[in-house]
Amino acid sequence: MKPYTRMIQRARPLLSLAVFTAGLATLVSIPSIALADLSSSATVQFGNPNAPSTEQNCTQREESCGNAFHKMIPGTVSIDGPGTVTFQLNGRHQVAVYNPGTNPNTIQVNEPTNRKEIFPAQTGGSVKVTFNEPGKYLVICNLAGHFQQNMWGWANVT
Repeated sequence: MKPYTRMIQRARPLLSLAVFTAGLATLVSIPSIALADLSSSATVQFGNPNAPSTEQNCTQREESCGNAFHKMIPGTVSIDGPGTVTFQLNGRHQVAVYNPGTNPNTIQVNEPTNRKEIFPAQTGGSVKVTFNEPGKYLVICNLAGHFQQNMWGWANVT
C-alpha cells in the first residue's frame, strides 16, 4: 500500500466528522436566519393588480373573471410583532381582521363574532393594521361576493 493511501484512510474518519459538524452547524443556524429576516412591517396587495382588464374582455361583474380580481397577494404574510401590515387596495374593498383561532369556513360576511377590527369600504388607497399580540389572524374582504370568491388570507404575527 502506498504511503499516501494509508494517510487518506487514517484521515477519512476525521474528514467525515468535520463534514458532519459543518452540516449540523448549518442546520442549527437556519431557524435563527429565518427569524432574523422577519420585519415588523409588510405590504399586501388587497385585490389583484394584475387581473385581466376590460381590453381582455374581462370585467369584475363576469363570473368567469371575478375570481381573478378578488385575491390577497401574498395569501399569507408574516411579521415580527408588534408590527403593521399595509393592505394596498386595488379596486373597491373592505378589510376585516379576525382574532387568532378564526377559521374562514366558520364565518360569514358582516359577521362581527371574533372580529378584531373592520375598516370602511373604499376604492384604492391603503389600510394599515397594527398587530400587537402574536397569532395567526384571518383577514378578509368584507364586501359581498369577494369573500365567497376566496378573497381572504392570513397575517402571522410572532
